[in-house]
Amino acid sequence: MRRPLILTVFPFWLLTRRAMHRVPLESDVFIQSGSPVKTPEPISHVTVPGSLDPPRVWECWTFSKSTWLQIPKDSHSWEVARDLANRRYNTLKRLGDLLREHYGNLYDPRPFGSTCYGGSNSASDIDVVIYDAERPYGTEPGDKRPLPPIYNVRQVARLFEQNGFTNVATRPRAAVPIIKYTDPETNMSCDVNINNRLGVYNTALLRQYCLRSPGLSRFLRVAKAWLNSVDLNNPSVQGKPSSFSSYAITIMTIAFMQYKGYLPNLQADKERLVDTYFYEKRQYITRKAEIHFGPCKDWKPPSYLRPLTFSMWLRFWFSEFDYENCTVSMREGGIIKRPKVPPPEWGHYLSDDHDVGTIVVLDPLTYRNCTYRIGAPTVDEFKTRCKEKYRELEMEGSHTQVFGYE
Repeated sequence: MRRPLILTVFPFWLLTRRAMHRVPLESDVFIQSGSPVKTPEPISHVTVPGSLDPPRVWECWTFSKSTWLQIPKDSHSWEVARDLANRRYNTLKRLGDLLREHYGNLYDPRPFGSTCYGGSNSASDIDVVIYDAERPYGTEPGDKRPLPPIYNVRQVARLFEQNGFTNVATRPRAAVPIIKYTDPETNMSCDVNINNRLGVYNTALLRQYCLRSPGLSRFLRVAKAWLNSVDLNNPSVQGKPSSFSSYAITIMTIAFMQYKGYLPNLQADKERLVDTYFYEKRQYITRKAEIHFGPCKDWKPPSYLRPLTFSMWLRFWFSEFDYENCTVSMREGGIIKRPKVPPPEWGHYLSDDHDVGTIVVLDPLTYRNCTYRIGAPTVDEFKTRCKEKYRELEMEGSHTQVFGYE
């Protein structure tokens, strides 16, 4: 049986020489991996493009207090980044200590999401999954064991409140049940789920793309900040039409870069860094996600490519992309033609309706449409806003270059 493999969050500078020339913003907090835990089947060394000393990939995702930033240590940015890293570390440590005290050593909180690949800002929540050591592949078909108490998010929420956490709220009926809370000692907010590890695998994949393009994480922050400024970064806000999640924007950006030739398709690489599967249960439906990707270590962007700018990204989404006939798919290498009869998983996970919405942005692991709730009026507003911003940048003569390739 294959065992699940996840890339450790390694120091950014260790993995790519090109990153040494990049000066991160104060929100660029890359966590150094701690000492790897013992594992029965460690994987052999993997060569990553530009690596100085190929790191060992382990079956763990470690989180350590150390940070590696190419910022002058006497600068204000360094102080801000160090404080942010310490607060995130202490938040995860307090959560882990509390869980182990009440539920035992089988459960371990692991961070995932944009805070782990550089696409976040200082105000971003920490996404956390609580690993269940007895269910590394999720709840597999035929597993009749009752779920342990920690899977009861209302019970865990009560534990949080009893131990002084604030703003505690649960979403037990969400597709992936979560607990939201704020740690009053660090003022950091967290979204916690129980053992849905797909977010960690997604994070490992997205981080590999950020390693291939040192400017990508910064560009993702630019795109998210702009979408937020025009009120189109609201995937599930009551009283407002659904618009783009930060995750959807990340997928759209990487797929755009793949389509234009600035990034490879890591999921098509046969030399795999990760090769496993996970059973995800949403409500009463369980689906198996096959997870595999590699580093594409021999890939290089074509020499004829000009520097990529935010203006090019804007023009693509208001002028070039065919919303009616095309689909955004990182797994397929960028942009693909939309089939006449899309597979059911493209729509709502509880629906057999083949009407998957005005725009289809596919999750690279589950192949679900991340934007099925977005209606035509919102897509039209998105295109209009892209066009307006593009013209504004053209008139100013500012193309907002955010990528560079040596």
